[in-house]
Amino acid sequence: MTKIAYNAQGTKVAFVEWGLYKQIFVMNANGSGLVQLTNDAWDSDHPCFSPDGSKILYTSSQDGTPQLYTMNVDGTSKTQLTNFIDGAWHGRYSPNGQKVVFTTGSFQDDVGIMNANGSGATLLAASGTDDENEPTFSADSSKVIFVKTFDSGGDMVGQIMIVSATGGTATRLTTSLLDDREPVASLDGLYILFTRADGVGREVFRMTMAGASQTKITNEGGYTVSPSTGG
Repeated sequence: MTKIAYNAQGTKVAFVEWGLYKQIFVMNANGSGLVQLTNDAWDSDHPCFSPDGSKILYTSSQDGTPQLYTMNVDGTSKTQLTNFIDGAWHGRYSPNGQKVVFTTGSFQDDVGIMNANGSGATLLAASGTDDENEPTFSADSSKVIFVKTFDSGGDMVGQIMIVSATGGTATRLTTSLLDDREPVASLDGLYILFTRADGVGREVFRMTMAGASQTKITNEGGYTVSPSTGG
């Protein structure tokens, strides 16, 4: 089981099960009512609930190139949102439900943003030389947090960035060069949680939205599961 997502209401959990292909399942938060939503000869990945809990945004590779789709929470009404030459994946809704951020690209990953119905797609972060991926929104939907890769002595490591959801120059929040990834904003809008390569594994860290007060909040000595606030 991988790629776990909770709905904002705290009543449902979606996740990806690996077999011959990746498939999406949903169940109640207490573990009951398990339902398989996809059962296809291609991968379905990265589930994310809409803020009202009625739809699931996900990535499907049914045409060979990953694209973003939505479906109802019961698996009906599967609808394709993107049809980009370079594909689209890792889609995330804004908390207000109006926008979706995603990763796209061929030689380098870039961060894109579009309306929740798939219209108005544009690149939000595209350096042309470095990968930018794993986008997510701030709690008030005004900012997009993402990961950009930097060269650290020959090793490419992720660092956390933030940019206005309307575009502009991104601000670098972490400078650890220890591979920071999987950012997620806290529901109260005060913090960003992320994982950092720390010793033999990864640990969860917390910082303010401005990148201050970076603090390790787990100490498991191994791989720590990605932080999540739903979605």
